Amino acid sequence: MTTEYFDSIGSTNDYLKEKSNAGILEAKDAVIAFSQTNGRGRLNRSFESPQGGVYISFCYGNIRGKEKEILSVMPSVAAVVSMFIKNKLGIDTCIKWPNDVIYNNKKCSGILCEQTKMGDLIVGVGLNYKIDKFDSSLSDKAISLFNTSSACPPIEQIAAELLNALREVQPLIKNRALFEYYNSVLLYKGSNVSLKTLYNNQIVEGKCLGVNENGELLIETFDSSIKSYNVGELTSH
Repeated sequence: MTTEYFDSIGSTNDYLKEKSNAGILEAKDAVIAFSQTNGRGRLNRSFESPQGGVYISFCYGNIRGKEKEILSVMPSVAAVVSMFIKNKLGIDTCIKWPNDVIYNNKKCSGILCEQTKMGDLIVGVGLNYKIDKFDSSLSDKAISLFNTSSACPPIEQIAAELLNALREVQPLIKNRALFEYYNSVLLYKGSNVSLKTLYNNQIVEGKCLGVNENGELLIETFDSSIKSYNVGELTSH
């Protein structure tokens, strides 16, 4: 189990994917960077990664033959990050399904899970820790937990401790406490929502009931049926 540190890197996920495809990556191997020049989020969106953030990727393990586990790992990681922020920094956050950690109605952390050709699951976490300013296009969407003048634990310490917590992550179905925590801080739970599915761009509307132990979103539609979804873009009414 190794941990590599970079002041700046293209993408922590890409770095570990290259090691995996070269056959030199082990479970729980990790990389930590404090800025990225080519950070990515879900759906291949760019993820602004300025200095002052914590950018971690680690190898969850080989999941060949059990690919559905990806869907339950991602919300589990979001729960771990949210719990870490609360327990270590005393800051309450909520989670927007499936994987965005929200603070003061803006995103402070995002998660990206990717499977390599070798079957390894790479989990990437970006945490806006001590950033003063975001690009103008993100200023109404992204937020940092602190700014550069804040008195807070050193970023290197937070990065190392967060990685330790992430390395112990389990899918929601295997960790009841994590499952209950996720639902307790789930944004829009109990509210009317719209979900745009990614497979056929169908719009599903109804009441958000939470997630099941597989990390799937449960929506009670207006005909009183309950349906589960494992991917999509969620908004509230």
